[in-house]
Amino acid sequence: MKKRGFLVKNKKGISDIVTYLLIIVISMIALGILWVIVANFLSQGGEQVSLQGITISLGIKSAQIFSDDVSIRVSRGAGEGDLRGVKFIFSDGSKTESFDDKTALGQLEEKTFNFNLQELENSELKTVSVAPIYFSAGKETIGNIVDTFQFSQTQISGETDVTGTGEETGGATCGDHQCVSPENAASCSADCRSDNIGGVCENNICEAGENSVSCPNDCNNENPVCGDAQCVSPESISSCPADCSTCVPETCAEIEKQCGSWSSARCGGTIECSPCASGDYCTDDGKCLQDAPLNFGTIDGVWPIGAAKYFDSESLPKTPSEISGYIGKYVKFITGSEAGNCRKIEYAENLNVPGVYDKSYLRIEVVVNINGGNGYEVWRSSSCGGIA
Repeated sequence: MKKRGFLVKNKKGISDIVTYLLIIVISMIALGILWVIVANFLSQGGEQVSLQGITISLGIKSAQIFSDDVSIRVSRGAGEGDLRGVKFIFSDGSKTESFDDKTALGQLEEKTFNFNLQELENSELKTVSVAPIYFSAGKETIGNIVDTFQFSQTQISGETDVTGTGEETGGATCGDHQCVSPENAASCSADCRSDNIGGVCENNICEAGENSVSCPNDCNNENPVCGDAQCVSPESISSCPADCSTCVPETCAEIEKQCGSWSSARCGGTIECSPCASGDYCTDDGKCLQDAPLNFGTIDGVWPIGAAKYFDSESLPKTPSEISGYIGKYVKFITGSEAGNCRKIEYAENLNVPGVYDKSYLRIEVVVNINGGNGYEVWRSSSCGGIA
C-alpha cells in the first residue's frame, strides 16, 4: 500500500511539470505571433512615413508608332521624390510587357523614350502606361500606374502617309524617311518627326516638317521660318541652307556693335567692325567710348640701365588684380626723350618684400629711352588719347 501511494504522488508531480512546460511553450508562441504582428505594423508604418514626402507626378505628353520603333514623350511635374526611372507597360489588349528605363527626370523636365518594335512581343500596340520607379525607405520601389496613352487606329495600322494609302503624292512618299513637301509632321509623322530629316525641334528655327502642333517652340510667330528665302538669325548656312546658301553676314548695326571682332551666328566666320576714332577705345561689349588715362604719375626707377624695358612708380596701383589689368594696355610718356610716344604694356606686377620693397612695375614691349623723373600715363587704347 505504501508503494502505490508513492506512485500516485509521483504521477501528480510529473503532471504539474508538463502543465508548466505547456504554459511556457504556449506563452512563447503567443509572444512570437505578437512580435510578428507588431514588427509588420512598425515596418508598414515606417514605409508610410517615408512615402509622405513623395509627390512624384508623371504624364505622357505624346506617343507615336513609327515603322521601326515607338516614341514616347514623358514629362515630370513639380513634386518631391527621388525618381530613379520610369516603368513602361505596353499592351495589345490581351497581354502586356514592361520595360524599366533607369533614366531619372528632374522636376518639370521632359524626355523622349524610344523602343524598338522588334524587341516588343506585342505586334499591335493599343496602350502604353507609365509608373514611377523611386527610391524610398532604403530601396527602389515601383509605384502605381500614373498615366496611360491609347494609340489611335491610324497609329496602330501605320496609316501615317499623306493620303492614307501609302502612294506617292506630289513627289512625296510617306514612309521613305524623306520629309518632302507637302509632307509634314501632322500628315506624315513617320518621315517628318522632330528628330528625323524633317528638322530638329527646339532649335529656334521652324524647319520643313515642323509646324505649330509638332514643334510649337520653333513654329511660332517669333522664330524665323526656314524656306522663306530670308536668312534670319539664328538660321545659318548649316541649319537652313535653303535660305542661307548665299549667306550675307550680319552688319555691325544688326548686332548692335560699333567696334571689335564678332562671330556671325548666321553664316559663321567673323564680323569685323570699324575701329574707334582716335582718342576713343572699344569696350568689351563693342561700344566706342572716349578714352581717359587709367593712371598717371612719375617714373621712379628704370632697368636695365641704357636699355630700359621696365620702370616702377609709387603712383602705380599696388592691388594685384588692378595692376594685372594693365597688361595689354598702353603707356604714354609725357616728358623726356620718349615724350608723346605710346607703347604697349607686356607685363605688370606688384612686388612686395616686407620692409624692403613695395612697388608695382611695368614691362614695355620695346626698349625705350626713359629715365627716373619722366612723366607717364596709362591708357586703354593704342592711340593713348589721340596722338598727332
